[in-house]
Amino acid sequence: EPETAKLDWWFNRIHPADADMVRDLVHRAISEAANYEAEYRMLHKDGHWIYVWDRGIIARNADGEAARIVGSTQDITARTNVERELLQANDRFHLALKFVTSLIYDLDIKTGICMRSSGLQGILGFDPVQEPETGTLEWWFSRIHPDDVEHSNRAIADLCPEKNIYEAEYRMLHKSGHWVYVSDRGVLASYVDGKPTRIVGSTTDITNHKRLEAQLKHERNNALIAKERAEEMTRLKSSFLCNMSHEIRTPMTAILGFAEILKEKIENSDLA
Repeated sequence: EPETAKLDWWFNRIHPADADMVRDLVHRAISEAANYEAEYRMLHKDGHWIYVWDRGIIARNADGEAARIVGSTQDITARTNVERELLQANDRFHLALKFVTSLIYDLDIKTGICMRSSGLQGILGFDPVQEPETGTLEWWFSRIHPDDVEHSNRAIADLCPEKNIYEAEYRMLHKSGHWVYVSDRGVLASYVDGKPTRIVGSTTDITNHKRLEAQLKHERNNALIAKERAEEMTRLKSSFLCNMSHEIRTPMTAILGFAEILKEKIENSDLA
């Protein structure tokens, strides 16, 4: 297929949307005595489009005129498809984050640097972009309630290859000054010499859940107290009735006894 040796043939295989860009790039390289490189699409013999990476050097003659182009062209379709899929996945991820109330984080334990999603603002009131100081492990622990720090530290310290998931609930200080309950769940993403080096996880505000839990516990305790009081009243009532029955039976026994005696006397008198 000798026609493939012509420059026009090559340009005719370039995607229409990329052709002008490639022509301008090559012509500018020729006029400015510069090298060039570009990524563009080309039509395969089978009819489908492929992505290529084209690099060229303008070779010149003794008079300094452009004589030929020496270069290489590489098929980068697979790489481009992967990059496109990653970009789409990243777009979907960021779109999903807008509708997720949880905070997503990626922690480098060695450096203490932590990437946190915009969910931080919904939970603690801080904007991770406008307030970059929030991007450290030290800052995070400074917001944990003093009574919960040890518990939270132990959850991370216990991580190992055999136990690579942790869960912890603790209180954190909101930007406005009140405490919120959070549920922190993470997975050990990497480790070195048996020690965790990277944790990826999520933090969720469970304050309302804790309030409801406390309310239900309070109502349950009240119900138990009411039940115990009702049982005590029933017991006292039974005891009272039992005592009254005994007190009533005692004089009645005497009365019935005298009645029997009188009856016998009357019957004897009639016989006489």
